[in-house]
Amino acid sequence: MTIHPPSHRKLLYRVLRIAGILLIVGAVVSLFVAANQNSREQVILKASLADLQKEYGANPNDEYVSLVLDERLLQYARDEQAFDLMTQVVKRFPDSARAWDHYAKAAAQTHRVLEAFKGYQEELRIKPGEASARATLGTMYIKAGLISEGLTEIEVAVKSPQHVQINALTWAEALEAKGRDEEAWQVLAEALNAEPTQDGLYPVLTKLAIKLNRFSDTEGMLLRRIFISPQYDMPVVRGAYIDLQLAKSHDADTIESAMIQAKLGANEKSGLAQLPLARVLIIKKDLNGARSVLEAGLKMDKHAAVKTRDTDCVRMLADVEAALGRVEEANKLRAELPRITANTPELISLKTAAEGAPASTPVQLTYAGALERAGEFGRAAEVCASVLARRRDDPGATNMMARCRDEAMSALDSSEKAAAAHSAPVIDERAMHAGN
Repeated sequence: MTIHPPSHRKLLYRVLRIAGILLIVGAVVSLFVAANQNSREQVILKASLADLQKEYGANPNDEYVSLVLDERLLQYARDEQAFDLMTQVVKRFPDSARAWDHYAKAAAQTHRVLEAFKGYQEELRIKPGEASARATLGTMYIKAGLISEGLTEIEVAVKSPQHVQINALTWAEALEAKGRDEEAWQVLAEALNAEPTQDGLYPVLTKLAIKLNRFSDTEGMLLRRIFISPQYDMPVVRGAYIDLQLAKSHDADTIESAMIQAKLGANEKSGLAQLPLARVLIIKKDLNGARSVLEAGLKMDKHAAVKTRDTDCVRMLADVEAALGRVEEANKLRAELPRITANTPELISLKTAAEGAPASTPVQLTYAGALERAGEFGRAAEVCASVLARRRDDPGATNMMARCRDEAMSALDSSEKAAAAHSAPVIDERAMHAGN
């Protein structure tokens, strides 16, 4: 009997059939593994803090357990433990973007600016397209006074298809500092149209509106906010509305309307809430009335839970005292105000020279050097950035820029830690142990 070998077509059919069976089996196995993995992850997510700590102790190389434990520690205000944990995790997983993101957030939660900065940089090294990390890094730059670098990072982030949340006030103030007032107003307007109750945005929106002559749109947004919650004092919003009205006119009707809004806002017992009323009284040339209102506001601050005197209230009272001829009282009040190094005669003179010779590298770097010596590291870095925009490889600007960037971030780190120490919250022990 003659055995005929299978035809090529039949052989190909058998191979394809076997391959199809193997693919189906592989898919089933993958689905089974994925289902088990998802089931395990759900169990881990629902585990108590104590159980997560036990699981981590048994499996310290399980990245997912480590990250969930980090989130749970932060949830129960165990911030230092969370940071210590993530310090170990990034050593085990140095190429994990998720691990560095958790490290950065834990560092920020414990007011470690430099460590947070490093964490977001590492995350972007591994995953350059991570828009949220880039936006956060940009915000940190801006807070440190490194406005140009901060805006660059934010502008890259907002072009990403990913949805990112950016602090609208920080972004707008940075744009304003660079003379981009229209963009700054648009940022705030978009944020307030999305969520009108962000009261802290209205003063800056109003200031920009006055500069840009955008009275109608801004007045509409302010009135919308007042009508949303007419039962509340809202001194910040009412104060912004008053500023907008008085920027348009000082006629009797406008002043009377401003007085009504100011009195409503002044119902809140704080120095900040008294500012609009004092401002209207000053316009009405009632300096003694303004003085009484401001003094009462500062007494309110003194007896408040946070015993700090509003800086703007102190400054306005000092101006009123001076206008009343009470020079000694004005000087005492001004002594309370923060020292502004940028107002030294040397810096004023060098700033004038720099503004008069924007293309002169020696003049610009002389001004930057003076700013650096005065501790104005962010501003010094900004001057260096303007030089490098024209002369990319200038060694003096490059070296000073790098030095001032480091100093600016270190200064932000120190200020954040000092502020945290000054207002350290009392931790509720019940919350601390709720997960055990």
